[in-house]
Amino acid sequence: MTLVLDSNIPEYPFRPPALPSSGSANSRYCTAVPPRLRLVDAIEQYLAGYFATNDRSRKTADAYALDLRQFDAFVGARKTVRSIKPELIESWAQKLKNDGYATASIRRKLASVRGFFAYWTRKRAIPFSPMSGLRVELAVSRTLPIFMTIDEVAAILREASRRFANGGDFLSLRDLAIIEVLFATGMRVGELVSLRLSDMRPDDRSLLIRGKGRRERLAFFVEPISYARITDYQTQRTATPSLDDSLFVNAAGRPLTTQSVANILRDLCTAAGIQKHVTPHTFRHTVATLLLRNGADIRIVQELLGHSSITMTQRYTHVVKEQMVRVVTACHPRAAMAT
Repeated sequence: MTLVLDSNIPEYPFRPPALPSSGSANSRYCTAVPPRLRLVDAIEQYLAGYFATNDRSRKTADAYALDLRQFDAFVGARKTVRSIKPELIESWAQKLKNDGYATASIRRKLASVRGFFAYWTRKRAIPFSPMSGLRVELAVSRTLPIFMTIDEVAAILREASRRFANGGDFLSLRDLAIIEVLFATGMRVGELVSLRLSDMRPDDRSLLIRGKGRRERLAFFVEPISYARITDYQTQRTATPSLDDSLFVNAAGRPLTTQSVANILRDLCTAAGIQKHVTPHTFRHTVATLLLRNGADIRIVQELLGHSSITMTQRYTHVVKEQMVRVVTACHPRAAMAT
């Protein structure tokens, strides 16, 4: 990770003008901002003000709050917004790296801080953002996604099917439907627990998914057995009393949480004899990897997963390439030649 102080790198195409003096005609623009606004107070005002006027998800707001309060804890409660220098942000980023945070996590935290200072720059609480003099060069993470083999997915499906065949109850059918949906769509677990009954579209065997940034996409169930199981669950779910129209609910009729789904999956994997650490997101990695390995166009996989950037999807090509190298190394006839 490299952090370079460079005053010639603006955060915007222009640098905001300096704060007007108290006697100037423009000083009225700063009357609502205390001259020594404490960082901790500024963070709370930002969280209340910015997210009240922007259509961002609750999860995004919580992530910003976590990042900014972590930054405040590092800086110290008595610091003001105007006292924050680029060197201090650099020290925080270095500490995050030393504490073992992943590159992606550090990027997100710095983005939260950047947004915070941009907000107060627009409010003219500070003449310019301390992030405008900071260029952050983070090494690209080389950690490859963990995915399952076809046999491992099949083992999980068999265990879920066996439980439903033996019990035939609503919850075992729900668990089977969850596995079928995860494997058919590769959706995020947060998207799964946000599904509504009305998101099912039987006319074209599709499902409406509301992803990150409120972006919507469709997922299609092309395999008849998985679609039949999902529609069987939908039928039972419609007849089950609940607090709202969430597609996946618990025994009390309350919407499932992401942790509930993780617990269901962990229990199924243990019973199926899967040694690998499998999370709901592992299904997402698995779907992407297997589709690319089987020749799917990367743009189609990007659309299926709901990636805003093709770069996010391209990381799965590394997994496919590694597999290709292993197969060629093991099977190529050149290895058997003496000369």
